[in-house]
Amino acid sequence: MSSSRKRIGSYEPPSPPSSKVPRRDVQESDSSEDEEEDPWEVECQCGLHHDDGYTVQCDRCKTWQHTVCMGLPKGKVPGAYKCVQCDPRNLSVSKEKAKRIQRKFLEEKWEAERMELERARRLEAACQGTIIRKIIPTRSQSLTNRSSQGPKFEQLNQYSKGAYDLINSLDLTNGADSLLRDSTLRKSSQKIFVERFVEGLGTTENMKEHQLIIQVIGYVSLLHEASRQPGGGNGMFMYDGLMVGVPGAVIRDCSKFICIDTKVQGNDSTFTRRSCNSNSVLKHVIGSNGTLGLFIVSTKIISENEEVTLPFDPDWKESDSPLECAEHSKNLKLCAFEVERRRQAKERKKQMKDKENVKEKTVQKDQPSTSGIPVRVLPSPPPNPFQQSAITHHIPQLNEYLDPVPDLLKPLQQTSGADYLLEESRRNPKALRAFVSNDVEGLVTSKPVPPEKIILEMTGTVSIADEEEGPTTGTFLYKGLGTSPLQIKSNNDTRFTRKSCQPNSVLKHVIGSEKTLGVFIVSVVNIQEDTEVTLPFDMKDFNSELPLKCAEHSNNSGLCSAEQQRKEASEEKPKKGKKRR
Repeated sequence: MSSSRKRIGSYEPPSPPSSKVPRRDVQESDSSEDEEEDPWEVECQCGLHHDDGYTVQCDRCKTWQHTVCMGLPKGKVPGAYKCVQCDPRNLSVSKEKAKRIQRKFLEEKWEAERMELERARRLEAACQGTIIRKIIPTRSQSLTNRSSQGPKFEQLNQYSKGAYDLINSLDLTNGADSLLRDSTLRKSSQKIFVERFVEGLGTTENMKEHQLIIQVIGYVSLLHEASRQPGGGNGMFMYDGLMVGVPGAVIRDCSKFICIDTKVQGNDSTFTRRSCNSNSVLKHVIGSNGTLGLFIVSTKIISENEEVTLPFDPDWKESDSPLECAEHSKNLKLCAFEVERRRQAKERKKQMKDKENVKEKTVQKDQPSTSGIPVRVLPSPPPNPFQQSAITHHIPQLNEYLDPVPDLLKPLQQTSGADYLLEESRRNPKALRAFVSNDVEGLVTSKPVPPEKIILEMTGTVSIADEEEGPTTGTFLYKGLGTSPLQIKSNNDTRFTRKSCQPNSVLKHVIGSEKTLGVFIVSVVNIQEDTEVTLPFDMKDFNSELPLKCAEHSNNSGLCSAEQQRKEASEEKPKKGKKRR
């Protein structure tokens, strides 16, 4: 194998700039500088795109990988090499370990660059005969004029127009860019199971007081633009501290409150639960280019593997639903916040009833009577909750639609009560991802589900189904829309749903406001808690040349009736071909 195809060495090549540039071997002579050079790109399982000096190129896709991340020894080039994308296989180095190795390499590299810059600065000052005050530049300052080196500062959040204008009107926080960059490299927390079927955010190391735990990432909007449950929860975070420290600002101005929805494009912070005895709070910084950094910061010492909890959102008293307190999840009556919320809800209900009684008496008094008999006029019935939900609530659009799907949805009428069903299914999911056997994941119920009940909403990328394309994991075919068959590439826990010849659920849909397509997994039988949710096979599965993976008969596919149908259909295809000839 020529050295131009593989390159492993301990030299330091130039770091990749923003636009990919040709890369060459050290062995090349100056005479070859004018020759055409192949473009290069680092695509490694660690997710980082820098060059650590030891890289190897895939023979098929021509991308480069870090040898240490691939489990290859330094300085030894294999005769033939393919990346895991072109040749799927289990590597001796996990993704998490590869990330830790490369992050440590970058931190050490940056620290060396910072010290070198400081030495050069002091040497220059000494040559000029001046005395300088020792100022160690921050990491963002040391890399200001070196935008082509090291990982770029990426904007991780998405913003509504109102939130974007508000954040850009605020002054930058000193050291914000350095803090934002460090938060992406250091992982101090991760998703954990705090109890059976209950996920939370746990620490991966011992945390001191006032220490940054994780950055909250998601869709940032103003408070009035978000559809959320008072008190917080379900991956929604309300923040009222944006104007703290701003001269002349009204701190409690609700128009300056923001919300971050972490359910779609967020990180592990979405699993953070609330508690009446929390151990962390939300803090923010404003970085360059209008970047908001919202962090979960510890308020007390937190041990390793301990759950991280936040206080309830400031409007928790306005909630009509029970607060989800992590400290008292087994007995909410012991939660002081929940006790007060119930008292407030009871008081609101009483006041509303008193107002209705006063209004009814006023109407009776003013109503003219016939033949001396008073006529009682009943108050108008309360509005339909389904219609009210569609008017007063904005349901976030969790799907991505590829053309021409939006044109197919335009003529469809809104389903009665669709927004209520969408909001309720997102607030109260009845299943989650779990291991159903060794190394096999599936969708498992977290509570009993009666027949004809929504288990979980399926969200993801919606496109027109390609009939020639074979079945792929996490992709589902849906024909219930009455138009061309749709294909949904799931991005939530529904992607782990397996199929069976004896399914216990099916796919159904509703059309919400603003042409929101809601596709649900709906039970067809009574499903007990801790039971795997399965869907029926679709036409793509039956047209496949590969054996079906039936959840019911995973150990013996010969007993699967769907697999027998697929075999019969595949045997019919050659026979039809011979007749045509």
